[in-house]
Amino acid sequence: MYVISVTAGLAWELPHRSILPLRKSTEVYHRRSRRELYRKIELMLKTQEKDGKACVLKAICRAAKRTRDGDVGKGSFLEEILHVIFTLPGGRYDIDPMTEYERTYHLGENCEEVQAKCPDVF
Repeated sequence: MYVISVTAGLAWELPHRSILPLRKSTEVYHRRSRRELYRKIELMLKTQEKDGKACVLKAICRAAKRTRDGDVGKGSFLEEILHVIFTLPGGRYDIDPMTEYERTYHLGENCEEVQAKCPDVF
């Protein structure tokens, strides 16, 4: 019997009193928590010998395309959950600069390139 076990430690930092006075806008907080989640998903995919970065960027590209095409709410349950996970919040980027994830989502950078690097994972 061959068993593969993958542990994905997907934990978010819970707010506590010491960080409340230093709160950023909600968009910044949500973008940062998504980035943390994406990094953890990348690591999980690397343990399965996949190109984690390319697969996450591919999922972000798909979420952005579904939003632009107006296909939100028309997919299966799993498609809608993945769309929510890989859709980035909008907002201003003066406090928190854009990363590769945001550039991919908002500007469509690297979408053609990552399609070839990642087989159908999501």
